[in-house]
Amino acid sequence: MSLGYARCVMVSCFSQILVWRIGTSESRNNAARHFIWMATLTYFVGATAAQRLGDAHEYGEKAKCRPGRRCDTDIDQYNNRKARIFVSSSWNRSQMTYWNNRGLLIQYLHKIGNWLYDQNHLAR
Repeated sequence: MSLGYARCVMVSCFSQILVWRIGTSESRNNAARHFIWMATLTYFVGATAAQRLGDAHEYGEKAKCRPGRRCDTDIDQYNNRKARIFVSSSWNRSQMTYWNNRGLLIQYLHKIGNWLYDQNHLAR
C-alpha cells in the first residue's frame, strides 16, 4: 500500500492532532484526540490505511503495560476502531463532507468526539 507524497504530507499534518490538548482531563484528551485523528485519516485515506497507521502508532506499546491493569494502547485501539466505524456510516460521512467543504471538519469531529466521550461511547 502506498499513500503517495501528497497523502503522506496530509497524514503527517493530521497526525499533529495527537499533540493537541483538547479537553480538561487527560482521559478526555486522549479519547477525543484518537477519535479525531482516526476519523480524519479514515475519511481521507480509507479505513485500511487508517488502521495500519493507527497500528503503527501503537506498535510496541503493549510491552510497556503493567500486568493486571488496563493498557492505554488497548483504550487507544478501541477509540480508533470507534472512529473508523463512525466514518463507515454513509450519514456520518455525508456530514463530514458537509463540514469539510466549509473548512470545519476538525471542529465538527471535536464536537462529535466530546459528545461520544460524554455518552460513554469512547473508552476512558
